[in-house]
Amino acid sequence: MMSTRPLVGQQRWLPWRLTALLLATLLFSACGYKGPVRPKLEAIPAAVTDLQLQQRGNGLLLSWRIPTSNADGSPLTNLQGFKVFRMFFDPSSDCPECRDTSSLLATIPLDFPAPAQRYSDRMFLSDRDILANQGYFYRIEPVNTDRQTGMAATVRIVLSQVPAAPTELTGEGMDRQVRLQWQAVTGAAGYAVYRTRPGQPFPPWPLPRGIVAEPRFDDFAVENGSDYLYAVRTLAGGETPEAQSELSATLQIRPTPLR
Repeated sequence: MMSTRPLVGQQRWLPWRLTALLLATLLFSACGYKGPVRPKLEAIPAAVTDLQLQQRGNGLLLSWRIPTSNADGSPLTNLQGFKVFRMFFDPSSDCPECRDTSSLLATIPLDFPAPAQRYSDRMFLSDRDILANQGYFYRIEPVNTDRQTGMAATVRIVLSQVPAAPTELTGEGMDRQVRLQWQAVTGAAGYAVYRTRPGQPFPPWPLPRGIVAEPRFDDFAVENGSDYLYAVRTLAGGETPEAQSELSATLQIRPTPLR
């Protein structure tokens, strides 16, 4: 006859197994696991942002915003500077990045950025003696004080012919005002007016309200008795609306009160 006595050992083992499975299920769901674990990002500089490339006569103006964080989101406190690489490419190529032949164009320390210029949180670098109808590709890499290279950012452009610079720039210093005029350039989409002080370079951007359609400009943001230096660029139209000519000849003017 088959025994009907309870299996004491099995009775003790079954509740323990169920309890262990329940605890494992709860722990597994509590950790929020939904897929493969992603590798942790390194504490290397994040890529530069707002990277821009604009044609300025026979040169290019490269600019970018200085990163403030690392790739892992932590604050970037040990940024040393940047490495800028340049590569030429055939404008007919669909993928100039597929064959990297770039070379180092400039190393830019953050504290002493020459040959670049720093304005607030942006860096500006000019690349001169370029060729029309040629493709240019740039790569910016931030570097920290541990000599670790950060994430790269890239930009490219195909150059075009730019219009001639304005000529016959003249002006008049008035009471807290400077009035400028120049010879119109055929085919110009407009003009950009730049201002600085004697002995200082022109900034990379034109004056506020300094983009004008006609060959004239009134500057009211001046002080009597101070000397100002002006120059103008012609704006291209068509497929390269952001391209500008070389700077015109400069003109120094001092506003004076009416007598």
